[in-house]
Amino acid sequence: AAARAPCQQYVELRNAASHAWKEAMTTPRPDRCAALDRASMAADATLKYAEGNRGSCNISVQLLNQVAGQHRETLQARDNVCAGRPLRAYPADIIQR
Repeated sequence: AAARAPCQQYVELRNAASHAWKEAMTTPRPDRCAALDRASMAADATLKYAEGNRGSCNISVQLLNQVAGQHRETLQARDNVCAGRPLRAYPADIIQR
């Protein structure tokens, strides 16, 4: 038991969020909004757990920032897809004026 990760629940939440994201990316477009909503909820649960257990799980500031960034990315993708916009904004050099 001592060889297990210090906070197995964090690892499980992180893996579930990763799986939900991958599933959302392979979901057909008509169902992608709902799939990204599930992915955003999984990312939110991971972030909340990491924030709440940072000290006891030895979660570094760098890792916490990475988890928060993934959460923001998932929320932005969900908001874009559910509003009918592209998953990610096009870079400025691609947009023709």
